[in-house]
Order: sequence, then structure tokens, then C-alpha cells
Amino acid sequence: MLKNILSEYFIKKFFLNVNEKLKLEIMKYNKNLQRINDISLKNYIRSSDNYIFFVSKGNGKEYNKYGNIIYEGEFLNGKRNGKGKEYDARGNLKYDGEFLKGERNGKGKEYFYFYFYCNDLIFEGEYLNGKRWNGKVKFGEENYELKNGNGFIKEYISNRIIFEGEYLNGQRNGKGKEYREDKDKNKNELIFEGEYLNGKRWNGKINFLKQSFNLKNGSGFVKEYYNYYNKNGKIMGNYLKGEKNGYWEDYNSSREYKFKGEYLNGKKNGKGKEYNNDGELIFEGEYLNGKKWNGIEYDDNAKNKIKNGKGIIRKYQFDKLIYEEEYINGRLTREAKEYTYLNGGLIYEGEVLNQKRNGKGKEYNSANGSLKFEGEYLLGERHGKGKEYKNGKLIFEGEYLNGKRNGKGKEYNDKGELIFEGVYQNGEKKNEQ
Repeated sequence: MLKNILSEYFIKKFFLNVNEKLKLEIMKYNKNLQRINDISLKNYIRSSDNYIFFVSKGNGKEYNKYGNIIYEGEFLNGKRNGKGKEYDARGNLKYDGEFLKGERNGKGKEYFYFYFYCNDLIFEGEYLNGKRWNGKVKFGEENYELKNGNGFIKEYISNRIIFEGEYLNGQRNGKGKEYREDKDKNKNELIFEGEYLNGKRWNGKINFLKQSFNLKNGSGFVKEYYNYYNKNGKIMGNYLKGEKNGYWEDYNSSREYKFKGEYLNGKKNGKGKEYNNDGELIFEGEYLNGKKWNGIEYDDNAKNKIKNGKGIIRKYQFDKLIYEEEYINGRLTREAKEYTYLNGGLIYEGEVLNQKRNGKGKEYNSANGSLKFEGEYLLGERHGKGKEYKNGKLIFEGEYLNGKRNGKGKEYNDKGELIFEGVYQNGEKKNEQ
């Protein structure tokens, strides 16, 4: 397995003309994201939660750990810098504007996607260090102005108010009211009234159903909804200076547990249990700074042990091993193995992204274990340089695009003799050199 390393790495992909080969380059950065040198793909390991694919110099796309695009635009030294667009997990536009050193800075527009209807423009103006600074916060036909991060505003979702109150230094500070939209009763329910400090609820009353809970200096025991839309989903526990601390319980919309356990300074820390959407236990053990550290992860009949943030995670289907991946320092690595359900034979080993082949890897024939392919993948497809084999013998070496031979390549017969050298397009031979 790959060794864990502290530096951050980013994938750079440069697309040249159609008949030029696809180059896959890895760049290495230190903790300050200053470029050190280029390294080979075999030494690459993701040490952050996101992946950045550069499609031209200074421009690229960023994906989260689930393979969903979250940003496209300009970068500098691995950070968002210049013009770009942010997206939510469903691919809806969240922000369109300027960035500086990874944060929103300069002119921009902010949107909120309401259910499946439309993107509402909720702010237009200037940002400073990631915060709304000068501009207009939109509330239906009303506009509320922020100047130097200060002002009285209303925030809304689809013309329904979710917050009204004071802003200072670009965030909620001072008196305010927070509302939950009740989609069933077509009204808004007051869920908090009081004072905010640096964006956090600080002094005031949280309303939950017919109960109320008091916060003083950001501390207190509360019950509250964990989103605006679902009355059944709730969380309950202790706040300390605006952060979750101590024992907490989190329920989903079906009133099943999502998590119950301990927090420290807003992160899971200590003993806890985690559940899937059906209320089934999927992890039990200890967390450290929000990461699974010691315990057992469950998958059907599998019981995968994690110790000191390390362990092999195996997934089964009808009692047969189909997938395994490794935990290092409390997070899954990019390297995994995939097995066929039919006879349990190894069919892939290499790098993955959201359980899709991504990066360097090898494919095997499940029947006899012979090598079928070795090379590069992108989101599940052969993409980049690679070699194909038949019964262990090389039959093709060259370039791939979206799973097909595309670009320069060489083809061999069963005796290892070269029978074609030239250019492929969409899997077909186009011309010979």
C-alpha cells in the first residue's frame, strides 16, 4: 500500500491537440502549497479531501471525495485564485465570481438552489476573505445593503425568510431571528431569537416543537432541527462557546439514529456510533478530531477493525468479498482492490475515487488471474497511457480516452510482432505511421 505523506498533491492534466498524447503530471506542494517539484504518479497519494484536475495552465476542476465537481475556474499554487464557479453536491451553481488564495474575494454572485425549482440570487456584490462585504442581500423584491461587512439584512429561501438581523464584519453579529420553513403548513417557524457572535448563536432561546432551550454565552443543552425542511430530523446535545461538546444524538427524517456519541470543539471525538439511512449500525468505536480512529466498521457480515486510524476495510455482497480499501490516519486511501462476485478472483488493484477506478491501476482476468490491462483511469474509464494484455501477452500499448483507444498506439499479434503503429480515434485505427 502507498505510504502516507504529509505534503499535498494535485493532478494536472494537459489536453493538447487530438493526435497528441494525453499527459498526466503530478505536482508536489509543501504545507504552504509552494511548489517543490514534479513526482511520478506511482508516488501519488491524496492527502486532502479534494482532487484538482488541471485542464490547462492555471485552469481546472475540483472534485470532492465522492467524485462530484465542486469548483471550476482558475488556480494559483493549488488554491482557487481568479475567476471561478462553485457548485453544491448536486451540481447546482452556488457562487460565480472572484477568488483570492482559496477564498471568495472581489466581485461575485451567490445563489441558493431551492428544492428542484430554481436558483435564487441571494447576494450580489463584493466579498472579503470569504465573507459578504459590500453589496445587496436580496429578499424577494426587497434589497438590504451591506457596507464594509455591516448592516441589517434579511435572508431567505424562495421568498421565505430564514434570518433577519444584524451583520458585523461580514457575518451574523448582534440581535437576530432565525426561522425554519414549514413546507407542510406554508409558514415559517421561529427557531431562534437572540444574539449572535461571530456567526454563532450566543445568547437566546431555541424553539423545538413545544419546548424551548436557552443558550448563554454560546453554551447550553438544546434540541433542534438539523435542517430547514424536515421536522422529524433533529439533533440534541450540549454546546460550549458555540461548538458541540459532550454527548450528542442525531436523527434522520425517519426518526432513526444517524449518530450518537461524543464531540469536542465541534468535532466527533471519543466514543460514538454511526448509522446508515436505514438506521443500521455501520461504525462503532472511537473518533479523533472527526476521524474514525479505533473501532469496528460493519458491512453486512463484515466486521472491519480500525486501530489507531489504520485498518483494512472489506465490503461483501452475499457473503462474498467484492472490495477492500485501507484506512491510514483515519481516512481511506486512494488505493483499493476489487474482486468479482462470481468466483472471488481479483479483477482490479490500484487507485480509486469514490470507489471508481481513478489514477494508476491494473485489471486482471477473473478466471485465471492473468493481467488484462495496466495504466491510467479517470472516473472509472481507461484514460491516459496504458497497456492491454491477452493471456499475459502484450497486445496493445498507447493512449486511451473515455475507455477507448484514442491517440498514438501500437498493436501486436499473439507472437509479439508489431502489426500496427499509428493513431486511433474512438477505438478505431485512423492512420498508420
